[in-house]
Amino acid sequence: MKIEIDDHRKVAIAAVLVVVAVVLVGRWVVVGSDVSAIAVRNPVVQANRTAVVVSGGSFDPTLRLAALRETEATTYVGSGRNIFRVVEERPKVEIVRKVEVKVPEPSEVVAVDPIPLSFFGFSRKSGVSTVFLLKGEDVFLAREGDIVDRRYKIVRVRPEAVDVEDLLRERSGRLVLRRG
Repeated sequence: MKIEIDDHRKVAIAAVLVVVAVVLVGRWVVVGSDVSAIAVRNPVVQANRTAVVVSGGSFDPTLRLAALRETEATTYVGSGRNIFRVVEERPKVEIVRKVEVKVPEPSEVVAVDPIPLSFFGFSRKSGVSTVFLLKGEDVFLAREGDIVDRRYKIVRVRPEAVDVEDLLRERSGRLVLRRG
């Protein structure tokens, strides 16, 4: 009988599978005998996946009322930790540090430059107020909520003044209507 190359491969795979099966069966037999030996040595209830094995005594199914009352009378006193939260809350600790603050001299105080817009006109048409603002030679028409010159937000419009917020420097100012 002639054996081809594919047959050699199949024979090798079959041999490997037989070796693996022998090892697994051997381990199963050894582990099973170890468990029974432990159960014989320790007369306690051994829990298996499919059944409960009682060894070293008889099983008494009667209800013991004294033991039941004792467990009902027990109150749970925990450690204060919430068992339903994953992260444990730690007590807040207040850290006090000494900080030296340098008060600037009056000559060191830098004056905050005003918002460089001029309010020179106001219009109200069908309940919508529009203001006319000037920056250099640029004229802007804006309503409440509009952003002018990609920097200044019009917060509130009134006929005599406009409240403006500088979005870059996070400051606000009021522009008063310029007469004449």
